[in-house]
Amino acid sequence: MTRPMRNVLAALVFLFTLGLCRAQDLRSLSHQAWSTEEGLPQSSVHAIAQTKDGYLWVATEGGLARFDGVSFKVYGPTTFPSVDICCLKADDQGLLIGTGEGVWRESSGAFTRTAIAALQPKDSPGWTWSAESVRLMPHAGAEIGNDFEHSLVPKGFDPRSPRAKSDVRAAANGREWRSGEQLGGRVQSLLVDRNGLAWVGMRNGLAVIDATTGSVTEIPFLKGDSVLSVFEDLEGNHWIGTETSGLHILRRLKFRSVPGLAELGVTSVVQTSDGAMWIGTRDDGLQRVRDGVGAEPVPLARLTSGVILCMAPGPLGGLWVGTPDGLNFVGANGAVRKLSSADGLPDDYVRSLAVQGSSVWVGTQHGVAELKDGKVAQVLTVRAGLSGDQIGALLVTRDGLWVGTSGGLSTIGSLGKIRNFGAADGLTGQIITAMAGDKNGDVWVATKGGGVSLFDGRQFHPTGVFSPNAVIHGITADGRGNLWFRMDRGIRRLSVVDLLECANGGACPAKAQAIRYGLADGLPSDEEVASGSSGGWLASDGEMWFPTRRGVAVADTANLPIDRLAPPIVIERFSVDDATVENGAKIRYGPQRLTIDFAGLSYTAPGEVRYRVGLVGFDKDWVDAGAKRSATYTNLSPGPYTFQVQAMNGDGVWNQAGASVAFRIVPPYWRRWWFIAVLVLVVAALLISGYMLRLRRLQRGFDAVLAERSRMAREIHDTLTQDFVGTSVQLDIVAQMLKRGKTEAALEQVARTRKLVSEGLDEARQSIWELRANSSQDSLPTRVTRLSEREAYRGIGIELAIGGAYRELDARVEREVLRIAQEALNNVVRHAAATKTGVDLHYSDEALLLTIEDNGVGFGMDAVAKLDGHFGLVGMKERAAVIGAVLEVRSEMGKGSVVSLRVEV
Repeated sequence: MTRPMRNVLAALVFLFTLGLCRAQDLRSLSHQAWSTEEGLPQSSVHAIAQTKDGYLWVATEGGLARFDGVSFKVYGPTTFPSVDICCLKADDQGLLIGTGEGVWRESSGAFTRTAIAALQPKDSPGWTWSAESVRLMPHAGAEIGNDFEHSLVPKGFDPRSPRAKSDVRAAANGREWRSGEQLGGRVQSLLVDRNGLAWVGMRNGLAVIDATTGSVTEIPFLKGDSVLSVFEDLEGNHWIGTETSGLHILRRLKFRSVPGLAELGVTSVVQTSDGAMWIGTRDDGLQRVRDGVGAEPVPLARLTSGVILCMAPGPLGGLWVGTPDGLNFVGANGAVRKLSSADGLPDDYVRSLAVQGSSVWVGTQHGVAELKDGKVAQVLTVRAGLSGDQIGALLVTRDGLWVGTSGGLSTIGSLGKIRNFGAADGLTGQIITAMAGDKNGDVWVATKGGGVSLFDGRQFHPTGVFSPNAVIHGITADGRGNLWFRMDRGIRRLSVVDLLECANGGACPAKAQAIRYGLADGLPSDEEVASGSSGGWLASDGEMWFPTRRGVAVADTANLPIDRLAPPIVIERFSVDDATVENGAKIRYGPQRLTIDFAGLSYTAPGEVRYRVGLVGFDKDWVDAGAKRSATYTNLSPGPYTFQVQAMNGDGVWNQAGASVAFRIVPPYWRRWWFIAVLVLVVAALLISGYMLRLRRLQRGFDAVLAERSRMAREIHDTLTQDFVGTSVQLDIVAQMLKRGKTEAALEQVARTRKLVSEGLDEARQSIWELRANSSQDSLPTRVTRLSEREAYRGIGIELAIGGAYRELDARVEREVLRIAQEALNNVVRHAAATKTGVDLHYSDEALLLTIEDNGVGFGMDAVAKLDGHFGLVGMKERAAVIGAVLEVRSEMGKGSVVSLRVEV
């Protein structure tokens, strides 16, 4: 192949490929605008761009605005020296902003000055434009002529096409639309969208050029506006910047309306064999639509009633029409034939119609009638075997006629056999609200309170895709593997494949993939008309027509715009009690409110975006947030948290990655581990201390009891025992005197003995009851003197010496000193065999000194310590310890003994 031929072929391929792009149906466009009243900083929009995070940026003469589909955030004089923004360009790093004072870069919300000089080329790929014209080039950058060497040749191009030569000539000559001729005015901007359509912004409006046909379509919404900029976002929406009226968006809706029907309450829609669409209304009779536009009314006088309840296509382009006052047949020429109960119908109130071959089935309030050749052939009621007389939905399948009645569901086979279905057959609910058959021959039945069930030829299988409270008024199959459900509010579309999985007990993905259509998708009204058939109609060109309370909604199922782009999600603000904090922040613990504002950046239908949120560390699963764009938490416990949010667009596509923000609630000191550890240790220490104190208290009690017993033992030893010993000695003396006949002396000795016993009893009583020493009127020296003067000690020759400056001591101290002296003297009397004993009581400045010394036989200290039953020395030591005194006992065999006591005073 020669080079010129290759160039011609390349040009032909380019134009042929461009022609394959199906032109956008401009009838489905919707329009919305924003101006300064909605938050735009200024009404002259010079440039529009979209960054990777999904935000839309708008350049105006009053500053830069960031748009999230609902609200604007304006960057003005505090950000840029000049607020006159001329141009924008989005790249991988963020956004470049051209201002009167230079170029700035935006990245992650931060703005810095940059040295880039140029931002945006004037021409679009394959096109060039000037103020006077718009020209389609053979390929990007090529001049008009024969040089097409660098053009791309796509697969599927057929050079033998009959149009090849003319396409080559068109390519060689180029294509031009001139201002004032094909275009309405001076050209100011140009955009070639993803479908190959050229959007031309002009001084007085916006036009769309289809390069394959050369047609120019003016957009009526912007007629008269000066269009400065045109932009296509990631979802395929077209944004228009104007000079005086602000920012505009043109969205391609999923449904379009038909002019002239907007104010009519439509009950049913049917297409006849001649291609005409017939519209039945609630009060305005019939309307006929040809070629998808315009509406021709049928005079009400020709019909039995202007209230249309149901319709069905008839032969030769005719139409069967059911009304509350009878049945009508409308011919293609407009002639009307009427039938009523006078003609054999069971009732004039015709609620439903179905065509089965040459028969027409008519559902009324008192049974179903079969018409053949325009006459009533038979009437079936409960008597004939139907489950009820009041007839609702009718459905014709290859197996026969399905009849929904007030008593349940019945089928009429080809031989007239009637079968009724109920709960035993798996049918949930007796009131049949809608029925439909899909392209596979499966039958789907909707019941009140039972949702949608599949009939497998033997029994029904519920799908569970709708809640028990959902009411389905109509089901229509689109021939493309989907079922369309007319609900109380809006329309739902479900895949038959997903429904089959639900009916067969599978994972039921239809619950997550059900697509809801409402006002934002182009429905003129999301409400259905009461008493209408409410089901949709699949037209021969693949469009679905649905009746609504305000006209009809038409969807092109072959080119249904589906937004498959998951909406980008951004965390717009994270605040604590209205104070903004950063991701990863450490937040003090306390009664406070945490608010996370987020946005799903979908511009096709912002109101249809749905969210689910979850706070890791708090929520156990996702929480459905609906359309709410913020989440609030209060009184969170200390610890780490991660907030996560996912968004779903109006077509059911979820952004699974979502967005997240992490933070930590810092615990107060009294909830930190070290404080809890210290607290545990303190509590443990307190418990141990309490336990030890209790042990000590018990020990003190035990020691007190033991001390009391010891004291009692000492007191008994030092008082009663000693007195008994003295008394025994005195009685021995009395006995000796009586033997010698000294009666008078014996009586005198008895009197002394009696006095000794009385004194001993007084001392014992005082010791036992711990009477205070000062209860006695005698001082310590007096009492020691009296002790020394007892006749029991005279035989040992006691020499008493008392010296120093007397001062009264504690009664307990004086008592213990007296008892120690008494025990020492008793030991002398009983064991020492002494002839001389010295008692020295001396008061010095620092101490009280008591010394008792005898000249007796003495004793060995080690030998005495080993004797059992002798407690004298032990008792003296215990008494000394009680008063904190120092006791010293010295003795040697044959050298007597010395007892020394020192009491610090």
